[in-house]
Amino acid sequence: MSKMKRATKLIAILCMICLVMGAAGCGNNNQAPDSSSPASSAESSSAAPVAPSLTPTETVQDGVELRFSWWGGDARHEQTLAMIEKYMELNSHVKVDAEYSGWDGYLQKIMTQLAGGVAPDIMQIGPEQYIGIQMSGENFYDIEKPGILDLSGFDHNYMNANCRFNGGELHTLPTGVTGGIYVINKDFFEEHNIPFDIDWTWDDVLEIGKRVNEANPDHHLFAVGGADVPQTYIRQILGEPGYITMNLEIGFSRELALEGFQLGAALRDAKVYPPIEETVLYTMPNENPYWIEGRAGVYPSQVGVLTTVVDDNLNLGVKLMPIPKDAKDSGVFLGAAQWIGIAGTSANPEEAVKFLDFMFNDPVAIEILGDVRGIQPTVKGREVMQVNGLGMPITFEAMNLVLSNTSKTWNLRGNLPELLAVYNDIADELMFNVSPPETLVDRLISGLESGIEAVKAQAAAAG
Repeated sequence: MSKMKRATKLIAILCMICLVMGAAGCGNNNQAPDSSSPASSAESSSAAPVAPSLTPTETVQDGVELRFSWWGGDARHEQTLAMIEKYMELNSHVKVDAEYSGWDGYLQKIMTQLAGGVAPDIMQIGPEQYIGIQMSGENFYDIEKPGILDLSGFDHNYMNANCRFNGGELHTLPTGVTGGIYVINKDFFEEHNIPFDIDWTWDDVLEIGKRVNEANPDHHLFAVGGADVPQTYIRQILGEPGYITMNLEIGFSRELALEGFQLGAALRDAKVYPPIEETVLYTMPNENPYWIEGRAGVYPSQVGVLTTVVDDNLNLGVKLMPIPKDAKDSGVFLGAAQWIGIAGTSANPEEAVKFLDFMFNDPVAIEILGDVRGIQPTVKGREVMQVNGLGMPITFEAMNLVLSNTSKTWNLRGNLPELLAVYNDIADELMFNVSPPETLVDRLISGLESGIEAVKAQAAAAG
């Protein structure tokens, strides 16, 4: 296939993914925006591209030249450049060319470079972008192959499910981590005699939420609706092979999906959440009156955006989501802020791996980078962050909870834009009580089948 034809197909796939992400990216449960989404992070703003200002202090003679491309805001640029400068100081035979910009136009540039065989040696990408790249048939280098990079500090459940190509070669690494967590108003729990240390199930949530609202109709156990509950329940009860399998097939039965949607309807009808007509107006926790006024006890969130949930006027803690007694998986989401990979066309892949080992494992590099790409993805990285006061104590408490209970079956196939949009639309109808669970489940399955067919057709066309 010619480079031009490959470029056209690759860009078509990724542009379609971006368009659908724009339609589906707002979510459906009024949670704070996820830092893994390029458009939602302050560091991933659409600022105008910045011309690289870093040049090596000396010209490298007969050495190695690496290109490193990323998007972000000024802080990410400045701290990444400082880390690069330190690496070149310690490795005088290496010159690292920084290619950085804001988010606008970044994806299209990378796709064009990949298709043309001139991609940067090292590149920052988003998880959804990588799935599209896989579909296009483009290759990344197996980071694990040289045996150089210390991977012991990374979460291997996450990497095995998401960063390996077809479960084999390790193509990417998470640059920062986040995860699903419940923020708890401890005073609210005490007021309503709810034990904080309970290992709760969804049945417990239903009973407690109903009791709370009956005692005080102005109070609700949760501050926002639970449109994600049906899918979470499906993942928990099902376990393997996952909500959407790695082979792009529906992994659950209609009966299980119906249980999940009936649970969501029961929580809605028991007034575990405030009316969706009210909470839909508030996109951020600090806008939600139920939360900031102490009239709700739980705010479902993600670790990477806890700064938007924490309020100095509230006595807060963190807690895992409810897990059914017969669950085969925790359902606890662990995600990445962004990923970094090495192009399969790199002329110096082993040198690129050495650079990544420095970036992720050297204490000096970690201290320089801090949290500009989110919470550090390694144990050592998070230790350095804590020692240097980078992040709130509640953030590390939450991250430790997530990492100790991470789902072993969660993969990103269900978050493909074509499939995510189907679920989001139907979950919204559940929360607004538009249709009964039976109807919604049938539409979910037919919609996912159509979406999967479309994704596979795109992959075939790109091949």
